[in-house]
Amino acid sequence: MDEIEKEKRWWEEHIDDESELKKPCRSYYEYSRWRKTFGLIIDHYDFDEKRVFVGGCGSGIFEKQVNRVSKPKMMVGLDLSDKMIKLARIRNKNLENVRFIQGNLEGTRLPSNYFDVAVIIDALHHVPIPQRH
Repeated sequence: MDEIEKEKRWWEEHIDDESELKKPCRSYYEYSRWRKTFGLIIDHYDFDEKRVFVGGCGSGIFEKQVNRVSKPKMMVGLDLSDKMIKLARIRNKNLENVRFIQGNLEGTRLPSNYFDVAVIIDALHHVPIPQRH
């Protein structure tokens, strides 16, 4: 089993759909950290009328937060976990400008120069480093 499959399996086994939708963060500390991180990104970038890629989108919290304060043309969230994608779709079901796809950051073919903004939050450390020979 390669590193990507191990990572996917871990997320599939450790995510509880109901509690993730009701309380997306497991503690006040975690909530505060995400709120601060999302706030810094949302305050720094102009998402209005932009096509936004979110790598490692998780359960779609960031996409929902952006749409509360901005009007992006389109957002595409990518996550390794089928469960997270399912939760993201449920969480953002009323947003017509948001789409979610299951895949990994390395192997997903996305069109070049299509997105205006790319955001990857807390996901790059999950990407395996290729071995040099």
